[in-house]
Amino acid sequence: MTFLSPTFLFLFLPVFLVVYTLFRREWRGLVLLAASLVFIAFQSKFYAAFYVGYLLVNYLFGRWLEKARDEDKSRKWALSISVMINVLLLVGFKLLLQYKADILAWNPGDAFGLNRWLRAFALPIGFSYTAFQIIAYLIDVANEITDSEKNLLRFANFTLMFPKMLSGPIERYRDIHTELADTPESFEQIANGLRRFIVGLGKKVLIADVVGKVVGQVFALDSPNIGPAYAWFALVGFAIQLYFDFSGYADMAIGIGQMMGFSFAENFNYPYIAKSVGEFWRRWHITLSSWFRDYIFLPIEISQRRNRRIPQQANLLLIFVLTGLWHGLTLNFVIWGCLFAMAMILESSFSGKWLKKLWTPLQHVWTLGWVLVAWVFFRSPNLLFAIKFFRSLLGLKPAVDYPFSQLIPFGLIDNSTWIALALGILLALPLGKMLNQWISQRLAGRPKLELAWLIVRDVLLMVLLVASVAMIASSGFTPGVYEQF
Repeated sequence: MTFLSPTFLFLFLPVFLVVYTLFRREWRGLVLLAASLVFIAFQSKFYAAFYVGYLLVNYLFGRWLEKARDEDKSRKWALSISVMINVLLLVGFKLLLQYKADILAWNPGDAFGLNRWLRAFALPIGFSYTAFQIIAYLIDVANEITDSEKNLLRFANFTLMFPKMLSGPIERYRDIHTELADTPESFEQIANGLRRFIVGLGKKVLIADVVGKVVGQVFALDSPNIGPAYAWFALVGFAIQLYFDFSGYADMAIGIGQMMGFSFAENFNYPYIAKSVGEFWRRWHITLSSWFRDYIFLPIEISQRRNRRIPQQANLLLIFVLTGLWHGLTLNFVIWGCLFAMAMILESSFSGKWLKKLWTPLQHVWTLGWVLVAWVFFRSPNLLFAIKFFRSLLGLKPAVDYPFSQLIPFGLIDNSTWIALALGILLALPLGKMLNQWISQRLAGRPKLELAWLIVRDVLLMVLLVASVAMIASSGFTPGVYEQF
């Protein structure tokens, strides 16, 4: 079950919100936990049981860390053990997911019934995000940034809260612990949350999925021996698809959180308008990049401040390689991380001062150039495909004449795809935000016109909701790109 499935949209979410709102505040934590476990169980009952054990173990780790604060040696042991167990679980799951086909090939006789289990294996829903949230919580408790959560129900909801499980945002316990204790909501919050959810749904269904159908066909080819026009369309299309897919899910998660009385962190801030790669990462997947900054980069920098034996550039490289490996344990993601690290290293060196003096459009070209090159490695199924795709972008290899059946749909890009791509490019700019601010300023102090504008806005949102649901009903939906991570 995902946010776009009919079961979620028309049964799970409405029933949950009604029950959650009608129950008294002291009972809402139980309602939220029950809903989250049901949400997980839709993927696998085994993983629902796994998550119960997982949260219990980490609840005990948090209590242990708080008690071990006074003794430095005990604190280090407790932190090392608790964090290492979480890291090993995350790496182990990702290794199984990445290499299960190879394991199946090595085990032709199905020894111990391993093959049947592996064929059905999938990464526990949202585990990459959940593990990072728990690791941050454990480190914060050990460093006395926050106290451990003593209420098991609140800790369970922090760990398993279903809106943020699929694709984040990666929440810090210290930012939402007061809301876990008391989640006062208002009709205005519920209405704003619903509006945010509808916007996210529209971004995902009407832009990301429409463009993604063409992009997916290109990257599903055995070899990308296509003309430069198709290659560039696929690359720009993927940049739009990825942004609206991921930010759409983030909007839906934030919207559901608002409806429950939670204020989740923003995960995107118009990343494609960045004038440097560093700024891009301050705007893209903000909660992930800030997690790596706060829990890996800064601790390393602080430890090396007195006796720097390793240059800062090496630390940047380490951070981005780890970021790539978080996405997937493949060479493509390592190269993807290294490309961003190279750009950041250049920007932090003397070249950075020169780049800042460039004409602003050239700064945007520099940033988008690096990002688009990196997206090729991010999306390509393997390294050889990525290399061939670059050759197609540059027109260095003649395009292959594919059979007509293989040219559908990317050989026949229809008007809806062009419209979705154009809207994506426009909405990737802060034009809507600027327009809304301009309207608010013009209508300030004129209550009747403000009311009329609010009505018009909500009517347009209802049209967007109907269009999104109609698209799901007629064409189905594609799982979120970042669900697989």
